Amino acid sequence: MKRSSLIGVGLLGVAVLLATGLSFTSSPGAKHRPKKGTPTVAWTPESLVVTLSPGETKTLEASAQIKGEFSGIRVEVAPMLRQYVTVTPDRLRPVNDDDDDGHGGGALEQIFEIAVTIPEGTAFGTIDGAVQLVFEQKSHDNDDDDGHGDDGDDVDHARGGNELSAGSSSQPAWIESTPGRIHRGGGGDDGRPASPNHALARSLPITLNMWPRLEGGGIEFIYPAEILAAGGHVGEPVVTPRVPGVVFLDVSISVDGDVPSSALGFLIHENLQGLSLEQWFTQTIDPGGLLVAAGTFILESFEDGRVAYVSRGAVPPEYEGPPLAYAYVLSPTRHRIVSYTLSHDNELHRLGYSSQDSREVFLRIVLDNLIITE
Repeated sequence: MKRSSLIGVGLLGVAVLLATGLSFTSSPGAKHRPKKGTPTVAWTPESLVVTLSPGETKTLEASAQIKGEFSGIRVEVAPMLRQYVTVTPDRLRPVNDDDDDGHGGGALEQIFEIAVTIPEGTAFGTIDGAVQLVFEQKSHDNDDDDGHGDDGDDVDHARGGNELSAGSSSQPAWIESTPGRIHRGGGGDDGRPASPNHALARSLPITLNMWPRLEGGGIEFIYPAEILAAGGHVGEPVVTPRVPGVVFLDVSISVDGDVPSSALGFLIHENLQGLSLEQWFTQTIDPGGLLVAAGTFILESFEDGRVAYVSRGAVPPEYEGPPLAYAYVLSPTRHRIVSYTLSHDNELHRLGYSSQDSREVFLRIVLDNLIITE
């Protein structure tokens, strides 16, 4: 075969390789090859939001599903959270110690206890941070980045991120480069990583709300500190009896020193017969079951024993019952039922709650943190 023919055949072969999507790869020891057994982490839940007032404490649980090989794990709490958050345990040894050389293998699930304490006198605001796992790994023979074996017993460290890799530093990257958003009732920079592949992306993000608490008339609730930062002042609740067994509680807010106006209204019903919420709702609000059937209200249960019907959908045009509240909440003891909604003349739009969605967020915050005292 002539030389020109051989060249033509060679070029044709290269063209076929490119057309079929094949490519030339480097040797097995190339530096881009991921390390064997690199640990990964999946948290449940994927994030936490904790809302407390100064002087209060709360303990939660989170579990981490951990896969890969490691010699031990150290728990790191972001610097901006350390004075408020402690995690137990704060260090782990491998549970699935399957290998002869002492490396952990397989997968384990670890439950962590997360205690949050807000000291008295703490300024109101919101802090974003995270809890993250730092892995201690031993190098394997024939597992170096350059493809050569290493009989050394050096310990590498890998962070519990989205794409984990062993590195030379034992400190999580977010401690060095991600200060976090610290928002104390005003503006602040968002310290969350822009890239989803940052180590923080698969750690356990924690949002800590340190907000004011309002008490009166047999109820307590927490409201966002942003209201204060925007020039709002929340007045003491005013309680007015309505009919036997029912009292009205009015919460007013003034903006920038203006005359206070009603913002939030509560009706507190004595549940003398000890009815379930479904029974009471049917007798008092929705005798025909129209609202529940239409999905206007859905039933929710809370960890503290409260049960609530919460507004979720449109009111059917054929409904002819009394005016509706945002939520109807049964106390854990069934002694009281509390309903509440925004007042018609509220001025929350002047405090940053101008849209319907934002006002529903405000109402939901009240519901999630509502305490009905007996």
